[in-house]
Amino acid sequence: MLWELVSGQRGYFTAAQAVEAAYSHQAQRFHAQRGNWLHIDRGLYRIREFSVLPGDDHDYLVRWWLWSKRRAVVSHVSALAVHDLGIANPEEIHLTVGSGFRQRSQQVVLHHAELRPEEIEDREGFRVAGPLRVIAESAADAVDQDVIDSAA
Repeated sequence: MLWELVSGQRGYFTAAQAVEAAYSHQAQRFHAQRGNWLHIDRGLYRIREFSVLPGDDHDYLVRWWLWSKRRAVVSHVSALAVHDLGIANPEEIHLTVGSGFRQRSQQVVLHHAELRPEEIEDREGFRVAGPLRVIAESAADAVDQDVIDSAA
């Protein structure tokens, strides 16, 4: 059951998902210590085999979707790159979350907004804001005009 779940999340999974798949916390520690599971962050793992398989340029975004408890949407200039719109090459990961979201990480830039369902696209293991929205968001953030022009 765990393998089926992680295959749709590019090998990533949470400790809570492992418990749901009948892996106790003791079993989780065992697999992490043996190197079967890579410890990515607190309560977040990845099946070792997925780290060596050819992947997608956006595999790392699954990690942040799970970190956000599946509430974050890749947005702004990060989403331009996901959509392969123009020359966007973001240095930071931009995520949009609802107003009640309280987690923090220095590795991501959080934006607070309520996105409508029609503004969100599902990808394998994460969600991303749609192209029109991310072009507008990036322009509002004063992203370099060349990036906006190439995306449009």
